[in-house]
Amino acid sequence: MAVKGKKEKEKTKEGKNIWIKFLIVIFISFLTSYMCYALEIHLESPINDVKLNDYNVEFNYNISGFTENLNCSLYIGEDYEQSSTITDDGSYNFSETLGDGSYEWYINCTNGTNYNLSSTRNFSLDTHAPEITDSSPSGTLHSRDVTLSVETNETSACKYDTEDADYDNMGDEFEDTGSTEHSQDLSLGQGTYDYYVRCMDKYGNKMDSSKSIIFEIDLEVTADITIEDDEGDNPPETDGTPVLKEGTYKIEVITSETLGTAPDLYYTFHDETKKRDIALVGENTRWEGYMIIEGSTPNKVGQFHFREHGSSEDNEIESGELFLVDTIEPDAPESFEVMAQNNGDIIMEWHHDDDDVDYYNIYRKTSSGVSYVDYYDKTEKTYFTDDDVDVGMEYYYRVSAVDKAGNEGELSKTGNAMALVSDYKENTKNQLSDKSVYKINEQIKDLESDVMDVDNNIDELNKINDDEKILVIKHLDLITRAKGAKNNIGSLIKELESLKDEYKTDEEINKILEKIDERLKSYKEDVVHDIEIYDKTTYTQLPLENADIKSGVNEYLADKGMTSAEIEDFLDESVRLQDNLEVEAELITARLSFYGAVTREYSIIRKTVLYKEGMENAVIIENIPKDISSKATEIEFSEQPDVLKNDPVVSWELNNLTSYDYIYSVEGLKELALLQDTKTIISKQFIKSSDDMITGQVTGNAASRIKNLFSVDIILITFGIILIIGLVSYYFFFLEENTLSGQKNAGNEPDFFTKLKEKISSGRNPIISTEDMQEYDKRHFEEVASLVLSQMNPKFREANKHANNLSYDDALDIYNYLNSMYSRHDFPLEVGEMIEKELDYIYNKLSVIHNINEAHNHVDNNEWGKLKSSLKKIRESYQKIKPLIKDTKLEDNLKKSHDYFSSVLSSYEHNIYN
Repeated sequence: MAVKGKKEKEKTKEGKNIWIKFLIVIFISFLTSYMCYALEIHLESPINDVKLNDYNVEFNYNISGFTENLNCSLYIGEDYEQSSTITDDGSYNFSETLGDGSYEWYINCTNGTNYNLSSTRNFSLDTHAPEITDSSPSGTLHSRDVTLSVETNETSACKYDTEDADYDNMGDEFEDTGSTEHSQDLSLGQGTYDYYVRCMDKYGNKMDSSKSIIFEIDLEVTADITIEDDEGDNPPETDGTPVLKEGTYKIEVITSETLGTAPDLYYTFHDETKKRDIALVGENTRWEGYMIIEGSTPNKVGQFHFREHGSSEDNEIESGELFLVDTIEPDAPESFEVMAQNNGDIIMEWHHDDDDVDYYNIYRKTSSGVSYVDYYDKTEKTYFTDDDVDVGMEYYYRVSAVDKAGNEGELSKTGNAMALVSDYKENTKNQLSDKSVYKINEQIKDLESDVMDVDNNIDELNKINDDEKILVIKHLDLITRAKGAKNNIGSLIKELESLKDEYKTDEEINKILEKIDERLKSYKEDVVHDIEIYDKTTYTQLPLENADIKSGVNEYLADKGMTSAEIEDFLDESVRLQDNLEVEAELITARLSFYGAVTREYSIIRKTVLYKEGMENAVIIENIPKDISSKATEIEFSEQPDVLKNDPVVSWELNNLTSYDYIYSVEGLKELALLQDTKTIISKQFIKSSDDMITGQVTGNAASRIKNLFSVDIILITFGIILIIGLVSYYFFFLEENTLSGQKNAGNEPDFFTKLKEKISSGRNPIISTEDMQEYDKRHFEEVASLVLSQMNPKFREANKHANNLSYDDALDIYNYLNSMYSRHDFPLEVGEMIEKELDYIYNKLSVIHNINEAHNHVDNNEWGKLKSSLKKIRESYQKIKPLIKDTKLEDNLKKSHDYFSSVLSSYEHNIYN
C-alpha cells in the first residue's frame, strides 16, 4: 500500500509537470504571436504612383515594434529579390537595378515562425529621353508665315532656339506643347534659317542632342498700291476702299524688294475680262503711273493685278488691291423750300432719297440766276440756317448733292426769301439768348469728343512697344504734352460752362467761341497721332584727333583766367584721359504727325558715356556740328547742359563718372552720317581756388563780356578812369573856389560848369542835354563825361538792388533811364565800353526776371507746356549771368524761383501719370 501510494503520488506529480510544460509552451507561443502582431513595417520610398528616371532604384522602409531578430525580404511583384537581417528598430533599404516599366513592391519580415507583410506600393521607371520622330518645315518656302513643328514618341515639352544649347538654356518654348505634337507660329523674312529643338519628357528625361530644322524662305515680290487724284489728295473711301470719280489718277506702287525692271500693272472690273494696262516708271522699290476714269464708266468694282516683268502669274498685292468707280452724279434735291424767320434768319429745307450722299453744297446770290459759281457753304444735313443776312435784302438759294466719290449732282430749283426785320430783343434779364446757349452746348459737345480722341491717342501711345518709338515718345514728352492738351481742353469746357452763368450779347459770345476755337487748334497741335521712324543706326565713337579734343576743351576753359602754360598742361592731360573713354550712340530720325495737319521731323541722338576707371569731378563736352544746329538754344536736351559756345558746344559737370546717359534732338531730318560727326570729349572739371576769385566793381568792370581781369588793357583803362575822376574833382573844386565864386566868362554868361552843378544839385533835370554839351568847349569833353558817369553810378547800384529783389518794373524803369542817358551822351571809348557792359549785366538780369514773371502767369493759367518752356528759358538766361553774379541775394532768389517752378511742374506731371 505504501509502495502503491508512493507510485501514485509520483505519477500524479509527473502529470502535473506535463501540464505545466504544456502551459509554458502555450504562453511562449502566445507571447511570440503577440510580439509578431505588434511589429509595424512602414514603406518610405519610392512613394506610391511615382515616376522615376534612374534605373538604380533604392527601396527604403522603416521597422518599429521590434523584439527579436527578423529576416526582411524585398518583393517586386510576386518575385523575391533579396533579404537582410534586422536587429533593431530603424530605417533600412534595398537597392535594385531595373529597366523601364511599371512595378509593385512590398516588404515581408519573419522571425522563422510568423510573417508580417507591408502594404504594396506602385511606381514606374522611364530612363530614356524622348525622341523626335518628325519635324517641319524643310526645303524652300514662299511665305513669311511659317509653323515650326515636331512630333515626339511620348508626351513632352519642347523648346527651340537659333543657336544650339542644352534644354535648360534654350531660348523659347513652343507655343503649343505638352503632348506628342508641338508647334510654333513664326513670321520671318527672306533668308535661310536653322532652328535647334530639344524636348523633355514628363519624367524629366532631356534630349542630350538637338534636332536641327533647316529651311529657306524665298518670298515672292509683293506690292502696296496707293491712289492720288490730280490735286495730290487721296480719294475718299468707303469701308477702307478708295472711291474714284471721273478723272485722272496717279498710281504709286511700292514693291517689297528692289526690282531692276519696271513691274507689270493692270486692272480689271468685276464683270469684265478686259485688261487695262498701266505703264509704270521708277526705280528700286518705287514705281508710278497714271489711270484715267472716263465719265462713261458705270459704277463698278475694280481690281489691280501686279506681277514681275516677264512673269505669267500675278504676285500678291498686300494693300490697295481693290477700288470702286462711281461716276454717276446724284439727283438734285427735291422739295426745296426757303423761309424767312422772325429773328432775321433764313432757313431752307429739302428732301433727298440717295443714301450715297456725303454732303450738300449751298449756293447763294442776291439776285436770280444762282449757278455753280455762287458757292456759299455746305452741310451734311437736309436743312440749313443762314444767319449772315442783311435785313430787307432778298436772297436766292439752290442746293446740290455731293456723293462719297465727290460727284456733284444737279442744282435744285431756286428758292428765295427776304430777311425780315428781327423782333429779337436784347436780353434784359441778364441771361444768354437761346441761340448763344445752343452754340455753347454744341461747342461743349465737340470739345468732349476731342477729349475722348486725345484719351484714345494717349492709350495708343502707351501701347507702343517699339523701342525707337518709345525713345521718341519719352524724349519729346509726347504723352505729357497730350495729357496737357487734354487738361487744357477740359479747361475750355469749364470756361464754356461758366459762360452760361454770365450775361453776354450774341456778338460777344461769337467772339469768345472764335477765340476758343483758336486755342483748341493750338492745344491739339501738341497731340501726335502718328510716329514714323524714318531711319536709325548705332555706332561706337572712334578715337578723336588730338586737335578735336583740345578744341573742345579750350571752349570749356574760356574765361577761366588760366595762363598759357596752365592751359597747355590741362589740354595734354585731357588728351590722355580719352584712352579710357567709350561712347556708344544711337541715332534716330523720325517724322511725327500732329492733329491740325501739322508734321514735324526730328533727329534724336542718345549717347552712353562709359569711363572704365571712374572719374571724380568730370566734365563731358559735346561738340555738335553747325550743320546739325547753328545754335545750342535750338537743341532739346534731356539733361540741361552748360552752353560753352552757342554754335554749339555744351558740357555737363559730374561729381562722379562711370556711366552717363543723355539724349538731345533737333528739328529736321539730318543725315545719319552727319549725326555721327558729333564729338564727345571727357575732361577734368576746372576748379579755381578761392585766392584766384576776383569780383569786379559796379562802376568799373562788372559785365558779361569780361575776358581777363588781369589783362594790361583793363589795368590801363582803370588807371585812366581814376586819373580822369581825379582831374575832374580837382577842376571842379578849383573852379568852385575861384571861377564859380562870382566870376563871369568872356561872354558875360555864367560858366557852363556852374550851370552843370546847379542842375545836378537841384535834381530837377539830371540829364545833360545836347544843347548844353554844345555850349561847352570841347576841350572839357572828358570832364563832362566823368561828371555824367558820377550821376549814373548810384542809379546802377539802385537798378541792381531792385533786380536782386526780382522787382522787375522798378529795375526796368531805372534801366531805361540809364540807357537813355547813355545814348544821349558821348563818352571816351573805355568809359563807354564799361557802361555798356554794366547795362548788359542789368539787361540779362531783367531777362531772367521777365521769364520768372512769365512762368508765374503760366502757373496761374494752367499752361503747363508753356511753363516747361519758360523753365528752360530761366535756366538759359541764368547761365549767361551765372559767371558774373556778385550778389548772393540774387542767386538765392533765382534758385528759389527755379525750385518752385520745378516743383509745381513735377507735381503736375505726377498727377497726370497717376
